Amino acid sequence: MILNDTIERTEFVFFIKAGLVRVVKEMTFVSRTLYSQAMKLSLPPIGKNQEVDSSFELKSNEKFRKYFLVVQVLEKGDCFGVGEDMTKTSFIAVGKVTPIYYSCLICSRYGFSESWRAS
Repeated sequence: MILNDTIERTEFVFFIKAGLVRVVKEMTFVSRTLYSQAMKLSLPPIGKNQEVDSSFELKSNEKFRKYFLVVQVLEKGDCFGVGEDMTKTSFIAVGKVTPIYYSCLICSRYGFSESWRAS
């Protein structure tokens, strides 16, 4: 595990020098059991704090289910930590990974952050 569920902005920008990193997002779904015993998933309403809205009520045939979805695979030359929403996100190394990390202050001082925002 390289980084896990950070609420605040990270102080570092991470570059992948070698290896693979999976970006895994925790997502909450509403699971509804249908008459045919099949299961249907849907997204619940989300409040301002990225949690399920407190006014949302489950029906008798519904329940919350958490799933961990691989949303991206980072490889050599990719970076993360440049303004992404990292809540409920994990960066998991696949095998041996060589990460390099720099302070965000150093990157912004040399103008790296402006070129990343443009792309």
